[in-house]
Order: sequence, then C-alpha cells, then structure tokens
Amino acid sequence: DVEIPVPPGTVIKDAQSGDIIKDLTDMDRWVFLKGGRGGQGNWHFRTATRQTPRFAQTGEKGTAMRIGIELLVIADIGFVGFPNAGKSSLLNNLTNARTKVAGYPFTTKIPQLGVFRQGDLDIILADIPGIIEGASKGAGMGIKFLRHISRTAGLAFLIDLSDDNYLLAFDTLSQELGNYAGDLLEKPKIVIGTKLDDPIAPQRLQELQTARPDLHILGLSNVTQEGLEDVKKAFIELVSVSGRNKQPIAQFDPPPQAIAEQRNP
Repeated sequence: DVEIPVPPGTVIKDAQSGDIIKDLTDMDRWVFLKGGRGGQGNWHFRTATRQTPRFAQTGEKGTAMRIGIELLVIADIGFVGFPNAGKSSLLNNLTNARTKVAGYPFTTKIPQLGVFRQGDLDIILADIPGIIEGASKGAGMGIKFLRHISRTAGLAFLIDLSDDNYLLAFDTLSQELGNYAGDLLEKPKIVIGTKLDDPIAPQRLQELQTARPDLHILGLSNVTQEGLEDVKKAFIELVSVSGRNKQPIAQFDPPPQAIAEQRNP
C-alpha cells in the first residue's frame, strides 16, 4: 500500500472535473484508488492428470485517476481587508510570525498563519492577502484566496482609517465575501479601524462607530500598539462565541508559526 500523509484541511479533487472527492480533517484516512487483483497462474490449476495446464486466470486491473490536492487554511480568525490595511502588522504584533510588511499593496501574496497565545489558550490567526473591489469576479488576486476564509471560525475586518473611503470599506468587503459565498457573512465578526496614530484617525473612528452601531468596532495603531489589548480581548471573545474552542483544534506538523517562518526566512 502507498499512504501519503497530508495536513488537516486538505481537499482532494478530480483533476479533470474539479469535483471534490474528499475533504480531509484531522486523523482522516481514505482510500482513493484501489490496486489491481492478481490472477492465478497455470500452476494453480494443475491436477494429478494435468501437471502442466496451458491456461491461467488473468488478474484485474487497478484504478487510475488524476487528482488535485489543495490545502485550505484552518484558523480561528481570518483577517479581511483591503491591501495595506495593516493585517500583516497585526499578525506580527500578536504572534511570532514575521510576515513581510511594506508600504505598498499586495505585500502578502499567500495566506500567513500565526498563533496568538494568551495563557493556556491558543488562537490561530490567518492573514489573507488583500481583497479589492471585484475580487469575487476575479479582480486583483480574485477568489484565489477567498476560499481560505471559509475555514475560519470568525472574521476580523481591518479598515484603514487614513483612507478617505473608510466609511464604505466594510460594506465593500462584505459584498465581495457575500458574492463569493453568502454564509461567510454569518460568521462572528469584529471591525478594527487601523492606523489610529494618524492625526485624523480618532475622529474617523468615532464617525465609523456612529455610522455602524450594529458592529463591534475597535481602534488600533500597529505602530504605537494603542488599542492592542482591546483587540486581544475581542479575539478571545470572538473565538468563544464561534464555539471553536469547544472542539480540539487540528494539530499542524509543522505548527503554524513554523510554516510562517519557513515562508519568510
């Protein structure tokens, strides 16, 4: 037998049709292809009067298929935001991840994972590459990474308060998620107004909170770390509300922080 170990969250698809064959979770084992069955040679059919029979039984052929293997991120909280909203900086501030941070869009090109540890509680955070308007239709990096958000237990929307479109940002992001998969909007969520160290940001944070009283909105500066303790408390509460901690979190080998370090030498 040939057994291939894969991480939890791996999806096996038919390479031709794209149909999902199996969604593997922690400790799953699944037989995808069965080998052939051997036949019986002429020696098996010999008798006392026929010591060398001239016939045999052929075996059965095995199955063959081209499959695709895709790993979807499993995390407690996924960061959602436009490029340069401060997602990677927040991940670095809360975890041992060392995600690349720069002052230009799409610095993060693949999902980054980190573990936020608070006491005996481990919360896996996922920094998803920036979403732009039209992503659900293929704009920017398109839906390439939106699918990873489906595996998170909750969402943290990061809104850049230094951007003039800060009041519309949440609705635009929500629309893109809803266009991709409506059930994403049903996940527990919080909104974080970033770049609170910008002189105009505190006023804009108040305006955003006034305009959207239905949302849990916090302010944060990744530079001065103002508001970081409130964000930590909100993440712990978000995971509690999502119910993720009622079940064991799948174990990674290597662990998420090691994955992040390998991706960012």
